Amino acid sequence: MLGISIGRVRGTSMVPRITPDSFIIAMKIPKWYPKRVGQLFYLQHPRYGRIVKTLSVIDGEQYWFRGESESSVSSTAIGAMTEKNIIGRVVFVVSSSKNLP
Repeated sequence: MLGISIGRVRGTSMVPRITPDSFIIAMKIPKWYPKRVGQLFYLQHPRYGRIVKTLSVIDGEQYWFRGESESSVSSTAIGAMTEKNIIGRVVFVVSSSKNLP
C-alpha cells in the first residue's frame, strides 16, 4: 500500500479554497510528522464519512477541523479527531472543469 488516497469534494463547505466536484489527492503521513494549523486533511468522520477539512486547532493528541465556508458544519459539530480519523494530508487538488472560467 502506497498510502495515497483520492477523494471527491461534493459540497460547498470548502469554498473558496476547494470548489465542488474537485478531486483531492491525500498522502498518509507518519504520526510523528508535524501537522500545522491551516493544512488540509482528508478525514474519516464517524458521522459524516470521508470529508476534507482545514486543521484549525491542535490540542495534545486531538485535532479540531473546520470548513472554509459559512455553509460548513461547525468545528464543534465535527468534534475532536485523533490520528485514527486522519486518512492523509491533502497534497494536491484538481479543480472541476465546471468551475473554471
